Formats: sequence, structure tokens, C-alpha cells
Amino acid sequence: MFLMPDVIASKAKSLMIILNSNYLNWRENMSHVVVWVEHDHAKIFTYTSGAATKKDLKNKHTGSHHTGGHENEKKNNIQKFYHEIAEVLAGATEILLVGPGMAKTEFKAHLEHHNHAALAKLVIGIEAMDKSTDGEIQNMAKKFFQKYNLFHS
Repeated sequence: MFLMPDVIASKAKSLMIILNSNYLNWRENMSHVVVWVEHDHAKIFTYTSGAATKKDLKNKHTGSHHTGGHENEKKNNIQKFYHEIAEVLAGATEILLVGPGMAKTEFKAHLEHHNHAALAKLVIGIEAMDKSTDGEIQNMAKKFFQKYNLFHS
């Protein structure tokens, strides 16, 4: 059977509409998460279907880094805190880690080495960011995800 060019074009256009529709539905169901993390607290912003939520976590496992506590105990307490952050990230499809200092890269290493490998694969970026307001964090995340999705969609 031979199809006329206009029939082929029409079928191709219908197929593209279906594919684009499925793609848009998939994108709408994505959960973009930005985690601003330090050793003593984290701010987690989740964006799903246009809605944004924020969760603040305080590290209740450790006091000041300047107390005379044992170094291994401090590291274990930070790992417990990172585990709590990881639990909040369930359902994320793309994760951006931001913050001052080394906590963001330490958290990524925690994901890779402490039974959170699936979450580690969802980390699409790690960005340095000084102490910032919630609005500044959200603006940076919005720009990052727009740029990332422009090149990865």
C-alpha cells in the first residue's frame, strides 16, 4: 500500500501531537527539588505541578562543631542528619544541591555510599551558594532548572 505525502504528513503530525502530549504530562508529574544544606540545618524546596512546598530540617543529632566532642561521633551525627534529609527526598525526579561550604558535596557522597544510590542518580547539579534568603534560593533553583531542562528535554 502506498500512502500519499499528505496522508503521511497528517499521520506524522498526529503522532507528534501524541508524543508531545505524553512528554508534557511526564514533565508535569516531575518533582524538582532543591536542597540548601549545611551541617546544622537544611531547607528543602519541592516543586510539583506548579506548586511549591518548603521543609526545614534542623540537625538534632549534634551541637556546635566547637564543642569538645569526639570527631567520630560528630561524623556519625552528621551522617544521621543526611539520612533524614534523604528520607524527605522520596518521590523526587530531579535534585539540585546548593549551599555554602562542603555539606552539599558531603551529602552527595552520603547518598552514593549509604543505601541511597537511586537518589544519588537524581542529583543533576551541585552549586555553591552563600547564606541566602528563601526567595534567593528559589530564584536560583528556577533559573537552574529552566536552563537544565532546556538542554536535557
